[in-house]
Amino acid sequence: MSSTAENLPREPEPRRRAPVALRLLVIPIVAIALAGGFYVIGGQLVQGKTGFYVGSAWWLAVSAGFLLLARRRRELLAPVLGTIAVVTIAAGAWGYVNSRETTVDESIATGTASAQEAQAGGGGGGSGGANAGAPSAGGGSNGPAPAEDVEVASGAVEGVSGHVGTGQAAIVELADGGSVLTFSEFDIDPGAGDVRVYLAADDPQSDTDVSDFVDLGELKGSQGDQQYEIGDDVDLKRYDTAVVWCIPFTTRLAQASL
Repeated sequence: MSSTAENLPREPEPRRRAPVALRLLVIPIVAIALAGGFYVIGGQLVQGKTGFYVGSAWWLAVSAGFLLLARRRRELLAPVLGTIAVVTIAAGAWGYVNSRETTVDESIATGTASAQEAQAGGGGGGSGGANAGAPSAGGGSNGPAPAEDVEVASGAVEGVSGHVGTGQAAIVELADGGSVLTFSEFDIDPGAGDVRVYLAADDPQSDTDVSDFVDLGELKGSQGDQQYEIGDDVDLKRYDTAVVWCIPFTTRLAQASL
């Protein structure tokens, strides 16, 4: 009898369940791998629309990898699936809310083109002789205020990094002192998250060229007339390019050479 019992097949020992701590730890690991990897790879290492596609590929690959792992350890399936679902829904909601078109309609300063801008063909067609004494874009607002608002520089808004952008940008020196950057008939692709308006140096030709700039504040809207105050100490000869910059993806959305 004993010999027969020894020859009977033994039932496999039940696999030990992963500790509760491990099942809880997998939640932040999956969330960081998804969201952190998408931000770093798709926003920092690769920029623009290409970065979005690369980041999306990372998201799918990481999700598939964790699901394959969860198939081997069934007790991890619920936390892995739940985390992927929650993070995906949260990211989608964040992208939807922050990527919608927003319209503003501010009353913006306008002015007669200065003599220098009229000669360059960049202004609104004002008489050069009538503004021969008007200030130029060289010294910010350090000189005496003009007798009337004067447009000292302007340029067309153009989309960059695969984005669409139209409109007109201008720098206007105000009769009561100070200078402003204005956008008129402005329309660009909305960015995601924090989008800023910069005055950048040296007419940047790539995202990495945007290293020397003055931050004028958060973009007020992806469409419509709007303006931004320029500090009195800003050298407008140096900072001669308006740049709309998306911080989360470290990329230009649009710019205008002034």
